[in-house]
Amino acid sequence: MIGSMSSATAPAEMLDGFATIMSELHPAGFRSMVRALAEADLRDVLPRVDVPTLLLYGDEDIRAPLNVAEDFTPRSPRRGSSWCPASVT
Repeated sequence: MIGSMSSATAPAEMLDGFATIMSELHPAGFRSMVRALAEADLRDVLPRVDVPTLLLYGDEDIRAPLNVAEDFTPRSPRRGSSWCPASVT
């Protein structure tokens, strides 16, 4: 699962730190959180977000690929968006 939450070029020390954080979560709580996030479709909420928002996407993003950015960005009225190449860590 850790591998699907980062790019293939992520530094080992970053992955190790992330794995440590993930190991400290209670498994049942983590499963509940993941299910809730996977099932949430908040696109209709985005137009009501009334604070400046920056949406960041990476070109190796597995969980929110560029087509998600292209769908979310126009729905967010006070937004900016940025695409980050894989070489940025």
